Amino acid sequence: MQPIQILRVSGAQAQAQYETFVKANHGTIEQSYEWGQFQEKIPLRGRFVALMAMEGPVCVASMLLVRQRLPFGKCWLSVARGPLFHPGADIEPVWSLFLPELKRIAKAMAAVFIRFELPEYALPAQKEKMEELMGSGKNSFCLAHAHYQPEWTLKINLSGSINDILGQMKQKGRYNIKVAQKHGVTIRATHDSRDIKAFYEILQKTCTRDGFGIHSEHYYQTLVTFLVKNDLGTLYVAEKDGQIMAGMVATFYGETGTYYYGASDHAHRPLMAPYLLQWEALQEAKRRGCLWYDFLGVAPPDSPHHPWAGVTDFKEKFGGVRVEYPKAREWVLSRGWYWGMRVVKFFKSLGR
Repeated sequence: MQPIQILRVSGAQAQAQYETFVKANHGTIEQSYEWGQFQEKIPLRGRFVALMAMEGPVCVASMLLVRQRLPFGKCWLSVARGPLFHPGADIEPVWSLFLPELKRIAKAMAAVFIRFELPEYALPAQKEKMEELMGSGKNSFCLAHAHYQPEWTLKINLSGSINDILGQMKQKGRYNIKVAQKHGVTIRATHDSRDIKAFYEILQKTCTRDGFGIHSEHYYQTLVTFLVKNDLGTLYVAEKDGQIMAGMVATFYGETGTYYYGASDHAHRPLMAPYLLQWEALQEAKRRGCLWYDFLGVAPPDSPHHPWAGVTDFKEKFGGVRVEYPKAREWVLSRGWYWGMRVVKFFKSLGR
């Protein structure tokens, strides 16, 4: 047995080995090296670090960290759906080697805390061990005060035939797909900047209607261009008579296709375009060999007043299984800045 080393990923060979490991261990796009390269293009992020735990020439664990800027030259680091571990890895000693490297990275970037939004581990023992190692109070870990990633999601199993996938949908889901087709709605994959702009305008209306936040148009332009260039996804638009009435961004990475962002024009609601959009993305995910289609966030069970209740009702018409992720944790590295930041956020929330 060789000693384990933590290495920062650098160079084409290491990047390829990192990507191979992430895909082989059920990693999602948020832990891919390519996702880090995309995040590097976003001004409020601008930097990432990928780590591998190597036992000799073999990778046994990986982790992608993305910087999130704060005022006064500070930041926090996001580990979205990571770290990942080989099924045979002894997690505790590997984790103990990650920690000092994480502390060095955090110090160099002036990070106040690191947030871990853990993945859906394939092995229950991995989930249990990570929750134990991040138990409240250990190494200044605490429950996350906010989330970027959803706590619950809905996933469709794509291993069956197209008819099997249709068959596990609710009847209303299949019906609404046919309604869109009957009304002449068509779906087109695109990365044209004009289409992205049209999608963003609909997204702004949806945001105002449903009361959620969105990124700048530059973010979506950059994202879609990057996804298409790297064959990781695309923007789909639904249109009739040349008019775009709905759109969605889908990603395809490893074994998972993901519905990342979506919006529809309320004025065209009777045409049921969003159902046909999802159906096209589902089929593309299957064509690419994905095993799962992830709707990226639903309300917790029995939560009719949750802000996501409406969109959850839409997603559930496609069937699937609910997945609960492990509780997110934050490793606090600068307690004064951390609590000061939380106090400022609290008072800002009172003024909304």
